[in-house]
Amino acid sequence: MVGRASMALMVVSFLISAGAPCGLLVYFYKREKMSLIPLVTGIAVFIVFTQMLEKALHVYLLQLNPRSAQLFRNPWLFAAYGGLAAGLFEEGGRFVGFNYLLKRSRKWIDGISYGIGHGGAESFLIGGLANLQYLLFAVLINNGVLEAVLGGKLPPAPLAQLKQTLVASSPLLFLASGIERLFALAIQIALSLVVLYAVRYGRYIYLLCAVLIHALLDFPAALYQAHRFNLWGVEVFAALLAVLSVMFIIRSKALFPAEGLKPPQTEAS
Repeated sequence: MVGRASMALMVVSFLISAGAPCGLLVYFYKREKMSLIPLVTGIAVFIVFTQMLEKALHVYLLQLNPRSAQLFRNPWLFAAYGGLAAGLFEEGGRFVGFNYLLKRSRKWIDGISYGIGHGGAESFLIGGLANLQYLLFAVLINNGVLEAVLGGKLPPAPLAQLKQTLVASSPLLFLASGIERLFALAIQIALSLVVLYAVRYGRYIYLLCAVLIHALLDFPAALYQAHRFNLWGVEVFAALLAVLSVMFIIRSKALFPAEGLKPPQTEAS
């Protein structure tokens, strides 16, 4: 049986994953008169660049190509590849979005809007839908019909592993998935502002910085997938980056003056 606490925290994590982006959307729409065009662009670019292009590369390199699949069995190489792939596709997608699709939407609030769209899509697809699936599987397990419903769709071994995972996992693990989405959302908004700054002022070194920051963020998560890093270590690392991201988001408004396309001058300059 899957415990009630686990199922309750699955619901909580779903509400966090789906509700946080919606809450930010409403807040900034009312407070800053935020345009929804960058938000929709962020959603579309995220789907195309991560769910289609990046996944296609993963399928080829990790499954179809035997040489690269063997190479990336090394957990450190796998983590390096995973981090760099995520950084290149997601930040490359942001660059395409701001440079080609949002030529008239390059204010600070447009970066916020794009980040909510990009990060919100990720939050819902990775956190929201995953917890809905877990909840559905938990209901099937507790009613004794998991094998009857999924037996023809999954082999016995993965089905047994799924059941064992949901039954034996600590309820806190399900809550962690929702909290992690909050951290990721803050980081995604901050990275959107970094790439917007790079595009608006032609300072493309910051695009490279965004790629490397993203790769650094995903590196320990990939090590966790390879069973070489502790989950709570991943969460603490993400929390630290999220705090820094929130600080940057708050202070970054000064980097995008309403007039002109020249970056603000510092006191040293």
